[in-house]
Amino acid sequence: MADERTPAAPTGGGADIMRMFEGPGEEALEQDQRLLVAATRNAFRELEKLVKNIGLYGAAHKSIDRFRERLFVALTEVLELAPEVEVVLGPYEFTLFDQVIYENPNVERNFIYKFYMDGIRRITFSAGLTYEEINDFVDVLLTDWDDPSLFEDDAVTMLWGKELPHVHYVVIDSFADDTAEDEQHAYTVEGVIERVRTGADSEALQAQSTGGGAGGGRRSRRSIGQIAPVVRLSEVDLDRFEEAPFAMDEAEFLTLKSVIHTTDRETLEKFIEILFKVNLAEAVSTADRQGRIVNLFDRIADLLLSQGRIGDLERLLRKVRRLTGPGGTVIEENLAAIERIFDHWTHAEFVDRVMQGLSDPEFPYTASALAIAGLLNAGAVPHLAMAAGHVTIPERRQALFDLVGRRLAGQERAVAQLLRTVEAAHAHDLVRILRPVCVGDDLTAAVRYAMGSPHEAVRLEGLSLMPHDEAPRHLDLLYKALKDPGRTVRGKALHLLTRVGGPDVHAHIMGCIREREFGSYTLDEKRRYFAAAALTGDARAFFLETFHQGGLFGKGNDAVRHCAAVALGIRLHRDAVPLFEKEIKRRLKHELVADACAWALQHMSCDREERTRQLYDIFFQGELRFAPPDHVGTP
Repeated sequence: MADERTPAAPTGGGADIMRMFEGPGEEALEQDQRLLVAATRNAFRELEKLVKNIGLYGAAHKSIDRFRERLFVALTEVLELAPEVEVVLGPYEFTLFDQVIYENPNVERNFIYKFYMDGIRRITFSAGLTYEEINDFVDVLLTDWDDPSLFEDDAVTMLWGKELPHVHYVVIDSFADDTAEDEQHAYTVEGVIERVRTGADSEALQAQSTGGGAGGGRRSRRSIGQIAPVVRLSEVDLDRFEEAPFAMDEAEFLTLKSVIHTTDRETLEKFIEILFKVNLAEAVSTADRQGRIVNLFDRIADLLLSQGRIGDLERLLRKVRRLTGPGGTVIEENLAAIERIFDHWTHAEFVDRVMQGLSDPEFPYTASALAIAGLLNAGAVPHLAMAAGHVTIPERRQALFDLVGRRLAGQERAVAQLLRTVEAAHAHDLVRILRPVCVGDDLTAAVRYAMGSPHEAVRLEGLSLMPHDEAPRHLDLLYKALKDPGRTVRGKALHLLTRVGGPDVHAHIMGCIREREFGSYTLDEKRRYFAAAALTGDARAFFLETFHQGGLFGKGNDAVRHCAAVALGIRLHRDAVPLFEKEIKRRLKHELVADACAWALQHMSCDREERTRQLYDIFFQGELRFAPPDHVGTP
């Protein structure tokens, strides 16, 4: 009867599978080794932050010195624990005591991969390492290898050219030697073939020494035909290949699956390529079957996001983008399939999940998140513009907005629609990137969207989008803005309309002055409206009538009489000079009105340049400024 008890640990032929895939853990290290691993891992985290920030903002940015200092302190702490620390290089990682201390799965922009391909296998840091040596070492990491002047150089020559007495490195002579010495060589195809051939050689030698049956049954290995000359495999060699019995319980399978998911990036990329080809084949089949393939891409991306593997997600997107055709050729069917796949990633939730880490100062994938923003379809640009407004770290926020600005073509209106709902600071950044590209109908739409915002500052930002020479095309918007509840918005619209001028503009401004709400405006705003009316048309009769109303005891009308005097001065109405002089000489006078009369008299006697400066003060400073004596003549 079979034993139905559940085993406490994995058993059977697959019990050794764990030891095949699992390397030594940190628990196998001594206490001082664990401390050294932790300190070195922290130092390489600081190196990663420094490299990424230099890549984003440039080596001259004011924040870079702080990151350089943090790296120096971290490496100094490492070398206080041990006088020498030797780091082993793999294609994608640095290890210490077989523990990964820094990893970068991307081939592009990866100094680990570059060092490895140039033959560097070990780097040793020694006590006495200086701040200048660290900076020189980082400069090598940041080398632009696409520079044609570096065609004949590699990482080894660049390191050799630096003064690095406390940084040593080991370089292999050839990749063949490197592979042969690698303990993993036995598990490669070449390693398997070597083992098979070695076994065959042993059997051949044994047969030659013991002999055969009648007729001299000994057979020389040379007489066996090689069916694969390139790898020197014969039929006897092939006969030695056999399927090994293998058993794996569920726990072992889950562990193996995890190992494959976390280490075999090349396998994942090959799977993506195969999946894409299947998707192309399904394009001629049913939509449901094709949809399942695309959904599988979604599941892969969702898995990477849920695990926080933004770097691997960038790798996935880049791989799909490059599947345009063999040998760099472009096949239209491939492009259409790529767009279909990326369309599934062009939605707000996906973008928000990728970008949410940008507000975390310790987020290590800033460069990857920005790269993904550049890889997504154009339809994702509005979602990126919205996500950028939620980033709280200024440098990253600026970088994401700049990227959105470079990708605005065709998405101007969709991005401008955000002005209806965003806050003032967000709107300010949106207007900054919209201003260079919004023209014609797109400009009109952007201003209308902004004018629909409940925030006065956003409506003001919208009006600031409008160039002065475009104002005549948007008079209806400006007339509406003259009655906006926001004082700053009314002021901006008034200034734009004043520059346009003309009878229609003058009539609208005069209409605003006569409305009841005008009485609630502040003195400086009323003065701007009267000044605008004087500059856009002839309303001297109205100004004179307003100046005369109230008389000696009409103190309640001081503000409008003040404004009327200013307007008459701006119109250079010489017939009003006696009225102004009389008002100034009154024994019982209204100071507010008298000041306006004095200003009007002086304004009429100033040269054109000074009068322009005084008008600027009225519109933008909200005050009457008297000219210096050397600019004043005779009224």
